Amino acid sequence: MLKIASKYTGFLAIPVFALGLATSANSALIDRGNGMIYDSDQDLTWLQDAN
Repeated sequence: MLKIASKYTGFLAIPVFALGLATSANSALIDRGNGMIYDSDQDLTWLQDAN
């Protein structure tokens, strides 16, 4: 019974993993000046150099 369950788990895990690799993200990074970069996808402003 355990071998059958692990076999089906493998058959399900491979397509789920492949679909996860197929996704992509797009966002515009806009330079706002004074070392700040705006990420339009996440609606965040990042520091260009945080050090």
